[in-house]
Amino acid sequence: TFYAASCHDCGLWFQNPRPVESDIPLLYPNTYLPHAEASPRIVPPPRPSNVLRNVWRGWHRGFLEKNLGYKQELTSGRAARFGAAMGANFSLAARWRAGCDLIPRFVPGGRLLEIGCGNGGTLKRFRDLGWQDLHGIELSDAAARIARRAGFPVTTTSIESALETYPDNSFDVIVAEMVLEHLLNSFKVVQQIARKLKPGGEFLFSTVVRDSLDGRIFGPYGVCYDFPRHMVFFRKRDLDDMLQPDFDQIHSWHQSTPIDFQRPAHLRAARFDPHLRTFFKSRAGARVVQTLARLKLMGRVSYRCRRKL
Repeated sequence: TFYAASCHDCGLWFQNPRPVESDIPLLYPNTYLPHAEASPRIVPPPRPSNVLRNVWRGWHRGFLEKNLGYKQELTSGRAARFGAAMGANFSLAARWRAGCDLIPRFVPGGRLLEIGCGNGGTLKRFRDLGWQDLHGIELSDAAARIARRAGFPVTTTSIESALETYPDNSFDVIVAEMVLEHLLNSFKVVQQIARKLKPGGEFLFSTVVRDSLDGRIFGPYGVCYDFPRHMVFFRKRDLDDMLQPDFDQIHSWHQSTPIDFQRPAHLRAARFDPHLRTFFKSRAGARVVQTLARLKLMGRVSYRCRRKL
């Protein structure tokens, strides 16, 4: 049995007691999905037609080129070109997707570090977008070997120790996808990240929060509470408090993840949970979740912020 305790001073929830540090690698066996050869990624629900799909792709790529500095060949076709023009100028949907996907502003010749790079899947995505100087930190030896086979230099040790091997002001971008909630001291690591970034460098990360609609509905069955791997259980105000000393231009987006209704309903198995599972597996359920994400009510959040100059 595992427990969450609350800090009397700031209200942060954390796992207490915690595993001893030497046992933490045992929480991530080779069957842990982000460390597998081809881990699944959460993607937006499919678009209803090929034409609309091409418009959406063009919209997204037009936003990346116009607003984030990427130079890439757009999908051919009138629909994609129209979408690119729209995305470059009316970019709320594309901005939301780029924020959720943790896509940084492009820095020609820039240096990027991913913390908790797993099997290197995200580093491959950045390489496809044009980044070349890519580095990773990963606790799991098995996952790191997969990433190294793809050509990435990966440091295999604790995140705190690995960060100290890099000089201060080393990176233009640091990315951490669903990592902070696994750390024994997330606040200390964020301070380290700020030191390793160049002034004006970007920190992009995703995590889970407990003050969300799905969290309130499912309580201890919610996505926030992955005992014993999750060490802290954030509210959005906790994340703001963590970032504000060292970062500015703080922006956040909530991800559209129907699984965060499906899986808790399966685990809890209360009277109406089978109906919830069925609904949120449907196209209508996916649309509802996407609306909740745009209203900032879902539990998975992505952040983009800049180290203060």
